[in-house]
Amino acid sequence: MKTTEVLIVGGGPAGSSCAKRLREHGVDCLLLDRHDFPRTKLCAGWITPEVISDLKLEVSEYPHRFLTFETIIVHFFGLSFRLRATQHSIRRFEFDHWLLQRSGVEVIRHQVKKIERVYGDYVIDGEFSSKYLVGAGGTHCPVFRSLFSETHPRGMELQALALECEFPFEWKDGDCHLWFFHKGLPGYSWYVPKAESYLNVGLGAIGQKLKKKGDSIKNHWHLFLEHLERVFPLSETQIRQVQARRAPRRLARGHRCVAPPRGARIGGPRPSQPRAADRSTHQRARPRRGARVVASGHRSV
Repeated sequence: MKTTEVLIVGGGPAGSSCAKRLREHGVDCLLLDRHDFPRTKLCAGWITPEVISDLKLEVSEYPHRFLTFETIIVHFFGLSFRLRATQHSIRRFEFDHWLLQRSGVEVIRHQVKKIERVYGDYVIDGEFSSKYLVGAGGTHCPVFRSLFSETHPRGMELQALALECEFPFEWKDGDCHLWFFHKGLPGYSWYVPKAESYLNVGLGAIGQKLKKKGDSIKNHWHLFLEHLERVFPLSETQIRQVQARRAPRRLARGHRCVAPPRGARIGGPRPSQPRAADRSTHQRARPRRGARVVASGHRSV
């Protein structure tokens, strides 16, 4: 059995940044993730200046595609507003992998199935044990499922669906666009340009509201593609080649670290706190707080 001081489950920005902070405090840690990195990640790849600050990211040292746009164009019931707000776009498969490498932590591919408490330690699948356990696995985090799902249940009314695609495209419009409630969608759609001629388009909506209307996310996807075809110079061939991926996404406000005895969950959505637009859901985590909890030996609620 492999033993360490801290086990971190989830190799996204929350998990890798928590690992980096722990190593800076001299804490031995190990990170588990069910995927090999780099891996595909459902996300528009839009990050804010606050994310740059939280992750202590030096843009000049980041070796992958990174684009800054100064304007966000919001479309709302037929009206359009041009907002001056510095934002950035990245490609998540590059961004997450780089953050993981930067952490310097040992990463093992492992899909967590069973978490037990044995003589005060956490034991995962009989293969890994630790004094502290950090859950940073997002919506389907096994730490949340095992330790938090009963005390902090996720309401189905907040469950959301998302469809998105990222593909090579010589875009001319370098601004980010957001459409709220387009064609009756109970959510929003986006157009996010990426560096070196890539584009991410997608939409997200609250599943229960779609169901009550007898509607579907796929129907709105096709309506959105037709809209893009009219507004932007995407050829019919390019539009038809867009292969969307589907995955559940929860729209939520804020993130928190919650700790039962020596266990913590960081990143991911906070239950029962909906909001209309959660851009870059997984990147707004507070991994440094989780790291401080473990490094200090204190509990945080």
